[in-house]
Amino acid sequence: YDVPKVSNIISPNNDGTNDTWIIPEIYNNTNTQVTIIDSLGKIVFETNNYDNSNGWPQSNIEFKNFNPVFYYIITPTGGSAKKGSITLLK
Repeated sequence: YDVPKVSNIISPNNDGTNDTWIIPEIYNNTNTQVTIIDSLGKIVFETNNYDNSNGWPQSNIEFKNFNPVFYYIITPTGGSAKKGSITLLK
């Protein structure tokens, strides 16, 4: 199977590198459902047209004493869902 790799680590520290979550180009700006859920099960981001140039997170996320983990679901039209986790690093 030719499954595109989805990035699972980002560092949103405004240094211009790896600040937002980048998804594979086959899902970028297409009619693909993208949902991001926090560790408590709350939907924190949802779109049908994810744009890598203006990706998630779109605002600052407050870090406590740990690196937060979020979960994603990418569901392309007519395809099966891709699921995984995203860890934010300071």
